[in-house]
Amino acid sequence: FMGNGLITAADHDVWYRQRRIMDPAFSSTYLRGLMGTFNEMSERLMDHLGEIAGTKTPAIMHDLVNCVTLDVICK
Repeated sequence: FMGNGLITAADHDVWYRQRRIMDPAFSSTYLRGLMGTFNEMSERLMDHLGEIAGTKTPAIMHDLVNCVTLDVICK
């Protein structure tokens, strides 16, 4: 029901083709260019964690990291 995505492709050839399409997004040059965004979003996460720590409320890290990931992708 999930189709033939990069994560769900059962056929190696399909997976390999899709992975090759994604390769430029994982090159060291491209990722170096995102360091400013990574750092900015990490600082925001740390600030938010500091706020949460002050309230003695448990932090749901899975949700927080998902939000940071989406922020990086959208920026």
